[in-house]
Amino acid sequence: MWNPIDLAWAAGLFEGEGCFTFQGSKKARTRGGRLGKAQLSMTDEDVVRKFHTIMGFGSLREQKAEKRTDTNRNANLWCVTH
Repeated sequence: MWNPIDLAWAAGLFEGEGCFTFQGSKKARTRGGRLGKAQLSMTDEDVVRKFHTIMGFGSLREQKAEKRTDTNRNANLWCVTH
């Protein structure tokens, strides 16, 4: 069971830093639909890990910084697809 305060914190973070996307894929097309993805990305690893712990699902990975970014810091990415 989710703690209401933690869930409110996670919802606020996702509203500001997260996104939902839908894209076609070979696997999704065989089911007649699209692949849905929820993603949260930011440079603060501890914040992304806390979000992952509160949610209790999804996966974490590090995304290398691109040369054109201002900070050149790696991003931490939480993602779940269906």
